Amino acid sequence: MENRPELNILIGGSTEISKIKGISAAGADPEISFMTPVLDSEIMAEGKCLSMNIPPMTPDGIPTPALISRACMNLTDIDLLIVNGGFHRKPETQFYETGLEVARDPSVGMALPLFHKARESGKKLARNLSGKACVMISESVPGGTTTARAVISNFDNTFKSSSSLPHDPDEIKERFIRKIYERTGRLNRTEDIVREMGDYMQTIASAYIQNSGDQKIVLAGGTQMAVVYHIARLLGGDMKNVELWTTRAIMEHRGDQIKKLVPEDRIHYSNMDFKKSIHEGIRKYGEGNVREGAGMGGHLHLALGEFNHNEIMDEIDRIYGSFLPD
Repeated sequence: MENRPELNILIGGSTEISKIKGISAAGADPEISFMTPVLDSEIMAEGKCLSMNIPPMTPDGIPTPALISRACMNLTDIDLLIVNGGFHRKPETQFYETGLEVARDPSVGMALPLFHKARESGKKLARNLSGKACVMISESVPGGTTTARAVISNFDNTFKSSSSLPHDPDEIKERFIRKIYERTGRLNRTEDIVREMGDYMQTIASAYIQNSGDQKIVLAGGTQMAVVYHIARLLGGDMKNVELWTTRAIMEHRGDQIKKLVPEDRIHYSNMDFKKSIHEGIRKYGEGNVREGAGMGGHLHLALGEFNHNEIMDEIDRIYGSFLPD
């Protein structure tokens, strides 16, 4: 694969939005959603959960897409750098410390009081990694599709983000976003919009793009990363070397929305048949569950360029099986 990513930058963090019942499937309940980025980071770095005994599951028991990404990483041997994008608790593995905290509830106050610190972290990270020809940027931010939708609503109030749930909780998201606008009103400056209602992943990733020079960047994700692309472009980023790698499930669900923000020739998606898995939890990925997260689409796209479907599914099943009780 030409300009193959050398490094996956996983930006993990929480937002108080994920505690709203029904808004996110990242965790069996809203409280556990705060631990999802921590556990995703440990799974992808160490191949196991260290802070809790089990990986994050949806309320229906479907496992985190970090398991899929980890399996692909085992095959492609891509390096990993975890970045603190507002962890609730620090993961028990190495990570790039930014000093950020959980993003706040934008319906009651400014979401990102450490906005400028996050921007500087993105700039510094881009300088530190300037020697890389190509990097992948991915995310683990429960509630992040809602912050994405809130930010883009300033520019297009018809935009609909995706969801890890089979049926997108549009009404819950829309009610919540109306509450945000009751506090803020309509905002004009992109930085003000992100600071008031976004998340730290958006801030770090967009600042990284702005300071990346000629480096090729793969944004691995769905509507959240499409919004990062849009933010970076509005802030003056040179987007000629930026692509979006996602999943077929995302494109079937919200492809029309993504194409509003990212040129179609910059979008690539993986086409993996999860129904061939030996595990029910993985087979449910083929039924409209989860769709994306933890860079799954990007990692699958990279792996599919170098391995066949059976080889990839065997590794996914092996990794998933390693988390099951004996």
